[in-house]
Order: sequence, then C-alpha cells, then structure tokens
Amino acid sequence: MKSHFKSGFGGIVFSLLVFAVLLGFLFFAVGDADKSSDLKQREFLLRALRNAAISCYAIEGHYPARLEYLEEHYGVVIDHDKYIVDYEIFSSNIMPVISISIRPKEWR
Repeated sequence: MKSHFKSGFGGIVFSLLVFAVLLGFLFFAVGDADKSSDLKQREFLLRALRNAAISCYAIEGHYPARLEYLEEHYGVVIDHDKYIVDYEIFSSNIMPVISISIRPKEWR
C-alpha cells in the first residue's frame, strides 16, 4: 500500500513546513486577540469615565474640573502606563470631552 505522505527527509521537511504555517497563524490570531482586548478595555474605561462624570454632575451639580477628581472620589482606576486620557472641560455644567489613546507598547 502506498502512503500519501513522503517518507524520509521529504516527509520531515513537509511536516516542518506545515508546523511553521500553523505557528504563523497562531501568532497572528494571538496578536489580533490582544489588539481586540486592548480596544475593549479602552471602551470600558471610556464608559466608566463618562458614567463617573455624569454621576458627579447628578450628585454634586457640576462636572469635575480635573480627571484626578474622578479617580479620587468616584473610584475610576486608570492604568496611566497603558492609556493616555485627555479630559477637556469648558464649563462646570457642560459634559467634558473625554478621549483615550492606547500608548504604544514601546513607550510602556
């Protein structure tokens, strides 16, 4: 009976090639999952910051002047090594503009 796979050196090379291709797909999949996770965490943090600012307005009657106020008084935890948070407020009765960027891994 004849085998579909080559035997000897050719079979080893074929096996290594298949293994290398599968390993490449695995690395790409893990990289995409990591990127997706970072984006979801960023969205979660943005929602938490907006909700904390709205809670502050509802409880205290004004939006906080500083981002640190939300961290200190409303329990928002920001990983400053991972995220750059821009918090711009124009007036105490206007919702602040909040934006979050993910720091490049080289900067962490």
